Amino acid sequence: MKKMILGTIFCSLLAITSFAQNKNSEKGKYIATTRNEKFKFNLLEGNKFELVMIYGDYQKKGDSLYFGNQIKNKSNFLLTASNSTSNIQENVIKVKIKKDQILYYFSNIYIGTQEGKLPVQYKRLEELAKDIDSSEANEFTIEIPRSKFIYLVYENYSGKSEHTKYALPKNVKEIDLNFTYNNLSDIQLKGYLNKDTNELVVSDLASREPITFKLENILERSVENEIQPLESKSEKNWTYEGKESYIATPSEVVVDSAVAVVDSAAVAYPETSAAYESIKIPTSKNLTKSLKDVSKNKNQFLVIIYDPKNNNLDKEFDSFINDQQSDIYYYSLSEAKYKDSYPFSYVIASQKDKKWFDKYKVNENPVIVITDYKGNVLTKIIGSIHDKGYLFSSYTSLKKDLNEYLVYKETNSILNNLNSSPEILLKAFKKIETLEYEYPEKKREIPSGSVVDNDSVDYSVPEIKMDYDLPIIKWNEKIVGMNWRKVIESYSKNSNPNFDLVNLIGREISNKGFTNQIFKKEKSLNETDYLSIDYILKRYNSLKEKTFVLVNPSLYSFEAPVKVDKILSDAISTNVYYSETSSQKKNDLNILSKVLYLENYENIDVVQNYFTLINSLAETDDLENEYVNDFETFFNIHFGNNKNSIESLDKLYSVNQNLGWIDFKNSISNMINNVAWFVVKKSVNSESIQKAINWSETSLIMQKNNAYYLDTLAQLYYKNSEKTKALKTQELAVKYSDMVEDQIIKNEIKETLKKIKSGKL
Repeated sequence: MKKMILGTIFCSLLAITSFAQNKNSEKGKYIATTRNEKFKFNLLEGNKFELVMIYGDYQKKGDSLYFGNQIKNKSNFLLTASNSTSNIQENVIKVKIKKDQILYYFSNIYIGTQEGKLPVQYKRLEELAKDIDSSEANEFTIEIPRSKFIYLVYENYSGKSEHTKYALPKNVKEIDLNFTYNNLSDIQLKGYLNKDTNELVVSDLASREPITFKLENILERSVENEIQPLESKSEKNWTYEGKESYIATPSEVVVDSAVAVVDSAAVAYPETSAAYESIKIPTSKNLTKSLKDVSKNKNQFLVIIYDPKNNNLDKEFDSFINDQQSDIYYYSLSEAKYKDSYPFSYVIASQKDKKWFDKYKVNENPVIVITDYKGNVLTKIIGSIHDKGYLFSSYTSLKKDLNEYLVYKETNSILNNLNSSPEILLKAFKKIETLEYEYPEKKREIPSGSVVDNDSVDYSVPEIKMDYDLPIIKWNEKIVGMNWRKVIESYSKNSNPNFDLVNLIGREISNKGFTNQIFKKEKSLNETDYLSIDYILKRYNSLKEKTFVLVNPSLYSFEAPVKVDKILSDAISTNVYYSETSSQKKNDLNILSKVLYLENYENIDVVQNYFTLINSLAETDDLENEYVNDFETFFNIHFGNNKNSIESLDKLYSVNQNLGWIDFKNSISNMINNVAWFVVKKSVNSESIQKAINWSETSLIMQKNNAYYLDTLAQLYYKNSEKTKALKTQELAVKYSDMVEDQIIKNEIKETLKKIKSGKL
């Protein structure tokens, strides 16, 4: 993991300057210009430097600067006393934790408490939080026994543990526990100062790609109420009474490759054997029996290994099974169901089974054959289990491809048949839903004109990958599309929503549905899609509080459930890029308008998508009145009637917390300014101008002294014949134009001031 993180920090960044520049050092604070995270690099007095969590001494050798690293004993934890108003509980202390900061370290973190002089009592955080629902809010609370001290331990996968001990305030009610995994302690840095550009150029000695930093003068804020640790230390193979032993993997056994060559199959790992051997993988040397056994489970694949001339086959097979047990064990730590869903049974075939291979025209030797539970040959892999065994690991696509093939095989005869009933079709489409959708970089467009009338197009499902191929399945895109429309029309007769159908509609209009999965392409919304959207709109009140998962959660656990407003808004926004005609875009606009009304103009994603779309249309079409009136409706609902703008903004934020407060405030004020600027450019209607003045003044309450907003308001005043106000406002715009990075716009602001003064704007 460390190498991967170093690569992310250093190898993926492009150098802005050359190492051949002026390399004299200068004290000061610098901030990264090539990273969104704004890594900080500070040259301090006393030959000190700081890089976020890393700091130490530096030495100047020639033109270069060499930086040490002194963070090895810094804690991963940050503990603060909470300002809770709750009553003190005599026996417990509440610990508040943010799930997104600590989720992947539940099994690595221990919390210890101590009563008097008794030994410290440790519990794994995973155990303390076992009743926490993963679908709940990001922040959760656990309780620990009230204690004078709290001990926090992070233990990594190599068995090294980091210990931090804190003394707790006497009457503390709650504490906030934050965790940041620090994997940068062993970085060795080298750099120089480019005085021409005021940039400090720094790289890791193991990398050729530097990061550039620029000077900053803003002091970092200290953390309020931070409780300082009494001690921080590191231990190897830390333990306490009753603690389970850490299980090391073979890859973590360090071998000096310069002095030894090790046969991995011959190395014993006693600590791992019990855990791995508890994972039972069906194996056999009897092909007939294995075919019979696998027939009892339609989710199983039989892997037949045929390598009769290999004298080391048994040894290689045992090594392969051990690797599979290890793979299953560790993959199951993050994917708990993987252990129970392992799909392969293995059998070593012998020379006496050659008739079976002849029957299926398998002539290669060595070869690995995979069958379904009925004994049908699905694919063959030419080579030995020693060379090709990696294909059965959790990180390859073999399992996914086989499952995908079986789903397609099962649903093909239904979806390609115009006589299938709507109920059966819905189940078949839902079956497709269990599969992965293709990300854009993997998409294939169907050749133009390939599907006409009842002609079929051949698709290899999946595409040929690695060393295997699967049987071709034929799909007819036109028939599948007609059957999808049949489902929509049939279920539209019932006024109650079918939630499975809504989920399928959401996937399809989001380019994550059957068109993507079967035909491997994205598309713009078609007539059937608009019909399906109408299905949702007519049942909106019954659906608006429901959430839907547009992908298989077992495959994409990082995608959160969404509501229908976001499904429709995102689908329309994406479709705008495909829509070629004004009428198509107006159709999309009409849908967003309905969602906007149904959501009472509260969902900011929908609001912004709607006004972005109508803005693009109003540039060329006669939609000024609709644009201005719709925005006035939104504005009056939330900010009209002399409402306090900041309080109203905060109220709106309370139901739109997908952004931080500052970003949210800025996004709203920018949207207001954009609409007001449209009036500046396009409108001569006095009523529209007066409305826009009100909007623009509100945007400046949200972002005081914003030069862009001041420029907009000044020109609105001018169009409204308020020349004095226009002049004073534009002078302010020029005054605060230093914030404007674009020199062209900065010049335009100054030029506008001249035009206002001369009365020629």
